[in-house]
Amino acid sequence: MFGAIITVVVMFGAIITVVAMFGAII
Repeated sequence: MFGAIITVVVMFGAIITVVAMFGAII
């Protein structure tokens, strides 16, 4: 259960990082 929550948080962090990188490129 706790591991799943951590996984979701990490995935969210990865998505935010990708969006930030795209924003920097644009």
